[in-house]
Amino acid sequence: MTPERFASGFTYDDYIAQIKVNHDKFEEYTATSTDVLSDDDVAFFTKAAKSGAAKMLVVGEDWCPDVYRGLPVFTRIANATGMELRVFPRDENLDIADEFLNRDEFRSIPTVIFYNADGDYQCH
Repeated sequence: MTPERFASGFTYDDYIAQIKVNHDKFEEYTATSTDVLSDDDVAFFTKAAKSGAAKMLVVGEDWCPDVYRGLPVFTRIANATGMELRVFPRDENLDIADEFLNRDEFRSIPTVIFYNADGDYQCH
């Protein structure tokens, strides 16, 4: 993942501004996800961020319930740890989706991919 490609993804706010459906669901889950991270969760992800996971890329689509439930939580993780988060719509970024197929077959979403500050893959 090049820095330029990563930077071309949407921030959470920009992603929400351009979605076509489920604005109400994203708003609901954003509002109700304020206390989903325990202190242990924050400590875990902070340690991961300090170990190299400086960037979080999320592949998703606005019509998917797992995305509108999960993306607000991923945003909370990024904010709590200082990770930079970018969102890429799956259907417009099939090259990314195909790199992380579920069971080597399915373009499952959301897919969360972690990179270090240089854009080197860490895990997904």
